[in-house]
Amino acid sequence: MKRLKTSIESGRSRSFYLKWLKKKFSAFTLSGLLEDDEPIALKKIYVPLRLGHEAIDENEDDKKLKKAGLEVYKCLKTHEKIFIYGLPGSGKSTLVRHITSQIAGFETDPINEISRDFVPVPLILRDYKNMASYSDFDDLLNEFWNEAKKEIKKEWNEEFDPRLLEPYFKKGLGIFMLDGMDEVGGGIETLKKIIKWTKTHPWLGAEQNNNIKPSKVIITGRPTGFDGLDIPKRLVLHVLPFN
Repeated sequence: MKRLKTSIESGRSRSFYLKWLKKKFSAFTLSGLLEDDEPIALKKIYVPLRLGHEAIDENEDDKKLKKAGLEVYKCLKTHEKIFIYGLPGSGKSTLVRHITSQIAGFETDPINEISRDFVPVPLILRDYKNMASYSDFDDLLNEFWNEAKKEIKKEWNEEFDPRLLEPYFKKGLGIFMLDGMDEVGGGIETLKKIIKWTKTHPWLGAEQNNNIKPSKVIITGRPTGFDGLDIPKRLVLHVLPFN
């Protein structure tokens, strides 16, 4: 009975956590660009991206652009870890919002179909001003969890315990998204530290831990955000121009 109770509690925690993510990531405003500045549903304006191992110039022929690269859900299906390079405004951060809101909202979508049981963890790196002081990935996660606990309590009067999500992460059912490597303060050493976390944390692919299946990891940024870092080329995907 104890195991069943744990399973039920984990499912309940995931349910409230996904409700919070949907509320937080499925709509946004345009920061005063519109007169009423009402929230806009992401799904109404999202344009699917294509990713490729080689960058392509936006002036290329439309036929070539249409055939180039893969849709995001196919990349997620075949890669456990990807580094997404893209120029400003190419859609990297919007992609993170889209993946999060699709899973959280149980929308009918190719991304949801391959990750229906997953738990997304969108970490918008520019929001964490003390990144240089974090000693490990758990320090960053704790700030994110504290925000979730506070807002879930305020919105639904529910005591959210992120430890109850650990069974999902131990089974490799997490999608950890670190958005905006180029917006991290602290210089190259902080960036190297983040890359090290993706190799050593048990949920992100620590090779020495055979009892935990690594979750999926997506790291985004402008190409300059990865300068000086040891990133395997096979894991790098470029945001391709729209045709």
